[in-house]
Amino acid sequence: MERKYVLGLDGGGTKTDIVLCQTDGQIVAKIKAGPSSMTGQRVEAVRSCLQEALDKIIPYKEGVIGCFAGISGAGLTANRKRYLQIFSDIFPLEGRIDVGSDAVNMLCSGIGNRDGMVAIAGTGACVYARKAGVMHRVDGWGYLLGDRGSGFMLGRRALVSALRALDGVDKKTLLTEMCEKKCGMPLADFVSEIYRMNAKTVIADFAPVLLEAAGAGDEIAMRELDDVAAGMAENLRTAAAISGSREVVLGGSVWKSGIYQQYVKAHLNGEWRFTLPKLAPVYGAVIAAMGIAGLAVDCTFAENFERTYQEGNK
Repeated sequence: MERKYVLGLDGGGTKTDIVLCQTDGQIVAKIKAGPSSMTGQRVEAVRSCLQEALDKIIPYKEGVIGCFAGISGAGLTANRKRYLQIFSDIFPLEGRIDVGSDAVNMLCSGIGNRDGMVAIAGTGACVYARKAGVMHRVDGWGYLLGDRGSGFMLGRRALVSALRALDGVDKKTLLTEMCEKKCGMPLADFVSEIYRMNAKTVIADFAPVLLEAAGAGDEIAMRELDDVAAGMAENLRTAAAISGSREVVLGGSVWKSGIYQQYVKAHLNGEWRFTLPKLAPVYGAVIAAMGIAGLAVDCTFAENFERTYQEGNK
């Protein structure tokens, strides 16, 4: 009897994880490749990266009954068409493949193929709601125009509040001392350095300072964190109205902070379920591939995947 497989891809601007597994979750092949996002590189570079990786599993191609490629930026209509054309050229699967945002991987890794939300809060932030298999984005407009609840916004609030206290415009706050300790120089001197560096990343690095100061009971930090959390909560309520669900999968470093979760939840009424996925995002891509194949996922599937994934890391 011919074996059947599902194929999952999780791609971004630095690397791509590809997993081929049996329909019971046991991994047959695990491939690491370079960046596959079309942001910042040419389409031909993406094609070359994917072809080199997928050539390694050509012998299994006829047995693949479902494939999902969740890649950063692939949720955009124009990019999705480009990716589908690439796969059609280099790894044709005729109706057994779909391409979408890497947010789908994260969502599926937490709640499977059900309707729900994924809230991403790292340097940037956005929320995706899934309803009947269709993904809807809320926010994610970048640090200049949106990204409410992001690490950048938290870090900016920490620095701005510290500077306002330094100016005497606002009350004294632990944030001034803590920001200076982090940057290793007087804050007034550090400001000029920010404008010579990658400001977005540098400012986002101060997010833990705001969270720590709020946890220590600093009035200004608590006020600023509450305001940032309110923005994320509003995005979640909007996404919940779209998805009809209050299940939220959490992604990004900011959500690892218990106090951040606490402040966001304080702005949400009713029962909400927050989930931090245990398995790698590529697991979510495999789950989506199982959905394409019309197959259900059970506990045994997850156990087999986790065991064989870890074995492959040894």
